[in-house]
Amino acid sequence: MTTAPGSADEVPLLGEPLAIELANTVYAVRGEVRDGLATVADVQRWVDLHSGDLTATVAGGRSRLSAPDAQRIRELRDTVGAVLDAAVAGRAPTAGQRRVLNRLSAAGPRWEALSDTQPPAVALLSPSSPVEALLADIARSTMTLVTEPRRGAIRACPAPGCVLHFVKDHPRRQWCSAGCGNRARVARHYARRIPPRPADEVTSPAAHPGRPA
Repeated sequence: MTTAPGSADEVPLLGEPLAIELANTVYAVRGEVRDGLATVADVQRWVDLHSGDLTATVAGGRSRLSAPDAQRIRELRDTVGAVLDAAVAGRAPTAGQRRVLNRLSAAGPRWEALSDTQPPAVALLSPSSPVEALLADIARSTMTLVTEPRRGAIRACPAPGCVLHFVKDHPRRQWCSAGCGNRARVARHYARRIPPRPADEVTSPAAHPGRPA
């Protein structure tokens, strides 16, 4: 798929699980597929926007991502997108995809810890570096999505021109967003208003009496 540079600030934020949110950083605007993680700054912005979904590290804080860190996240996005596409089609992940997810999950172990806040809360902590913890979070999110009971709920949005995924969390949900639903309804409306020309209207001039051939 050919993509044009996009921006993390225009990436759709649908409130989906972390793995789908990452895959959806490849999105479309007026028929043009764009990459919302085209630069290191875009990747950093996306990570910051999802900081509430990420495992904290024992060291605390979040280091700034380097160019190699950003590239690792983009590469994982490619794997996640392929795994989601396979799930939509009813296929299992490949052996290579399983190895990637398992390796990244193992590299970012985590445990639950009770915070010193009032009231107390349970927090997830990891001894890994921030980027290893992030990659592990995304890998585990992907694993949860493509196994039961959620596997059968993954959808590719059927709206014209859309390339996003979503979890069908309601029986009546058909689209990734209300905007896509509206566009699909408008497309159907115009398709009904402009019916195809009947075949017998498309004739050669010789078929009409009195008209020279």
